[in-house]
Amino acid sequence: MKAFFIGRMQPFHNGHFKVLNQLLNNNELIIGIGCPADYSQANRQLYPFFYKEVRQMIYESLAGDYQIIRVNNNESNDVWVQQIIDCIGSDYTLYTGNELVKQIFSGVGIKVIDLDRWEGISATLVRSLIYQGNESWKELVPKGTIKVLYEVNGLKRLKLLT
Repeated sequence: MKAFFIGRMQPFHNGHFKVLNQLLNNNELIIGIGCPADYSQANRQLYPFFYKEVRQMIYESLAGDYQIIRVNNNESNDVWVQQIIDCIGSDYTLYTGNELVKQIFSGVGIKVIDLDRWEGISATLVRSLIYQGNESWKELVPKGTIKVLYEVNGLKRLKLLT
């Protein structure tokens, strides 16, 4: 079975890791990283990390055989979903916890499995703890994410965005 998971993952955290690890079992997994088409026009509070950095966080954290694709944001939901279908087809099950994404994909006939949000963890919380200088953020992300954040000077970047 082909499974597709899409998210911004700013940064990639333990909730993402747990879901993707589960999806790797008995699935051909495609991971879509949602990102701005043009980072110079992007809200850097929402997108502090570039596509290549998020991709590296995943590669450093998640073992197994999977594909990662870039999914550029688009103001038109119809254009956005069509770009994804053009890239990977429509023969997959989408796994998401995002209500709008569920509506868009189910509206074009793609099977959607609803994911629960991870209790006590979100990328927003991770970023907030880093802004505050609270080291407990390290408990919420895989070691690969920690490694990449240090390599790209991500902690300093996040603190400059506040």
